[in-house]
Amino acid sequence: MALDDGSVLTMDADSTLSVSFTAGERSVRLSEGRAHFVTAPDPERPFVVTCANGRVTTANASFVVHRCLDSVVVAVETGTATLAAGAEPPLPIAAGQSRSYGPGGPGPLLNQGVAVESAWRQGRLVFQGQPLDAVIADLNRYHPARILLWDRPLAGLRFDGSVDISRPDAALNAIVRTLPLRTLRPFPGLVIVRSA
Repeated sequence: MALDDGSVLTMDADSTLSVSFTAGERSVRLSEGRAHFVTAPDPERPFVVTCANGRVTTANASFVVHRCLDSVVVAVETGTATLAAGAEPPLPIAAGQSRSYGPGGPGPLLNQGVAVESAWRQGRLVFQGQPLDAVIADLNRYHPARILLWDRPLAGLRFDGSVDISRPDAALNAIVRTLPLRTLRPFPGLVIVRSA
């Protein structure tokens, strides 16, 4: 969707945000999910995306903000942005870089984070050692049924791979085949993931 200032945003499935532009700031609050922003240049009014306990500020950049289960990932495609999170001083994020943050502040730069966070716009979800509960949370945004992780100790299992979001059931099956898991479907609209 095009915003009033000429910036363009694209929202991922099951995402929620609000927009508030004033004379001094272009502000977006991402509550859930993931969004891609292409900001129109305006040196007088910074473009600010707030998500959880962090703020991403830029004058002219294209970037993704992804609210995960326990953290937020910021991936800058072009331009530069500044991340302020927790009590740490603001950190610059250059084109091609990405960084996560959580309640404790910013984490280290992420390898290949831009490609991973941009893949949904090409119809794929890419995971690099993600915990299973985060993988299931992302897949739940696309699957027509509710996927429930039954055995909580499984939440920490790690998954590496790429799945097609246009075929969410096949994506779930690929994850189940890779890890020691099985699925149960007690009734339509619910998929339970358990230990194999």
